[in-house]
Amino acid sequence: MLVGSEGILAVITDAWVRVRKRPTEKISCGIAYDDFTAGAEAVREISQSGLNPSNCRLLDAVESDTTSAGPPGKVLLVLGFESAHVPVEQPMSLALDICRNHGGEPGEVRRSGGSRRRERTR
Repeated sequence: MLVGSEGILAVITDAWVRVRKRPTEKISCGIAYDDFTAGAEAVREISQSGLNPSNCRLLDAVESDTTSAGPPGKVLLVLGFESAHVPVEQPMSLALDICRNHGGEPGEVRRSGGSRRRERTR
């Protein structure tokens, strides 16, 4: 049984699962906007660009303020890329250019992975 936070109720009777390698490269950034429409236009362009972010979530100013996720009174786009096979800096750079073109103000870019590999313990 599946119960969701927004009124979703379902029973799963069959499922397929694709197992993928754990991402070794991760990069994320929050981008602040004065206007929700500008953020939505950036999301639209990123979605149509073929960059395929692993995370692309637009928070309105109320949700951003309520969760203290972004600057007060600003709309926040949470953007992230991850991969087990290829570097992720280039797609993030292209996506941030798109965001800036729509009036976004990128915050700190956070990276993980690459040379810092987690060792598996037995």
